[in-house]
Amino acid sequence: SPDSVLVLHNRASLLCDLGRFDEAMEDYNSIIEKQPTNVEAYYRRGLLFLEKNDRKNSETDFKACEKIDSGNLFTKLSRALTFKLDDNWTEAEKIYTDIINTETKTNSSYYLNRAECYVNTDRFSKAAADLHAIGNMEKDNPYFYMLRGRLRLEQFDKFAAKADFEKAKELGYDTELANKWIERAK
Repeated sequence: SPDSVLVLHNRASLLCDLGRFDEAMEDYNSIIEKQPTNVEAYYRRGLLFLEKNDRKNSETDFKACEKIDSGNLFTKLSRALTFKLDDNWTEAEKIYTDIINTETKTNSSYYLNRAECYVNTDRFSKAAADLHAIGNMEKDNPYFYMLRGRLRLEQFDKFAAKADFEKAKELGYDTELANKWIERAK
């Protein structure tokens, strides 16, 4: 018989991809009921609370991660996200750098998040390096283009910035926000 927690994790992830957040929340609740020390479930449920603009419950789940295992990857990610929500980009960047330097399986999202921190702290050359490193892996990610567009705008390349903002919009980024950035690039 399959590991029910693994099955629930897989189904919750799929439900999130389908935008069925309430059903995914039920699966994470079940995982936590079965395994009260499952850090990943707390982290992912915390993300769903944020999706519902419920920061209080999100922070409760993130604090649970911290209590269970302060060195866990998902605990680090929850801590970094909390710093970002508080506009403490420098501390968030330190966590993403630590993850990139210590995890054996880094993925492009860590670099994308660190680049966001760099852009928000005016460290544009470092942001450019991270975005360049992941460019081939993030071709379908609208936020990659928004972030790169912001970077290019800061570097006074309005033409390239506008093209990135339009690409982000084409890939599904919020139209109203994308249009605001497109206006800035004119």
